[in-house]
Amino acid sequence: MKKNLLSLIFVGCRLIASAQMQGPNNPSAATESVFACLSCPGADWSNMMNVYANDNVNAITQMSGFPNCFQSSCFYTRDLEASSFGFTIPLSTTINGIMAEVKKNSLSGTSSFPIRDSLVQLMTSVGTNVGANRASAAPWSGTSTYSTYGGSSDLWGSTWTPAVINSTGFGLAFKARNTVATGQAANVDHIRITVFYTNTSIGINEIQSQSSDIIVFPNPSNESISVTCSGEPAESITVVDILGNRISRNQYASAITTHEIDMRDAARGIYFVEIKTKTGTTIKKFVRE
Repeated sequence: MKKNLLSLIFVGCRLIASAQMQGPNNPSAATESVFACLSCPGADWSNMMNVYANDNVNAITQMSGFPNCFQSSCFYTRDLEASSFGFTIPLSTTINGIMAEVKKNSLSGTSSFPIRDSLVQLMTSVGTNVGANRASAAPWSGTSTYSTYGGSSDLWGSTWTPAVINSTGFGLAFKARNTVATGQAANVDHIRITVFYTNTSIGINEIQSQSSDIIVFPNPSNESISVTCSGEPAESITVVDILGNRISRNQYASAITTHEIDMRDAARGIYFVEIKTKTGTTIKKFVRE
């Protein structure tokens, strides 16, 4: 029964999967780990808000010579944490990859006095690093240039949802280290992130129904729609727009036959309602006037 219903869904309704991206987006918040902690190890960053834009105005750190580290006089830095990237990834999408770019330079700018990455890691919230460290072993250049980490199919060894990426806490933690005995300064001008995802939506010219036991009315609708299930009760009802953005999702435990879905906050246009029962899924198209 379930197999037949799923077959009908794909016969009656063409699913469109489109690879998309958002970005590169700039941060609107920046701080450092253990901010204002006098006894915590790691060189401080100053002017951290300068990483918001590509304008040759830098966040700056001064590291002591290797391997000296006492409080903020240290051969490595504290985490420079950039967040609030302003993503609006549709909630119905699948995240395929994340790319971070950091525009940076070493003031010494010679291979004899290399500064290198120590940490390049994504954050689910400020101060919470997750996944792989993508730090590069290459010496920093004396010219301010972008270094790229991750890519269109790189999930950094973690699992991502649109809700996490859209949150203000999502971002990048970045740390540098000095590899020679002479103290050195380093600059970071800009941090930006691009997110790659697949948006699965239902085509406009497709069908209506896979089950005569389920009715969506009125259609066209105005402030609300009613979903009536005269056969098996609905376990969940989800409304999405034509881009696959989820508008609402309701789960049900009782065997109520009719459910009303509030559409007052939805824009005019074409929508799809997905009704899941124990034995399958039915998709209905309706218009919000």
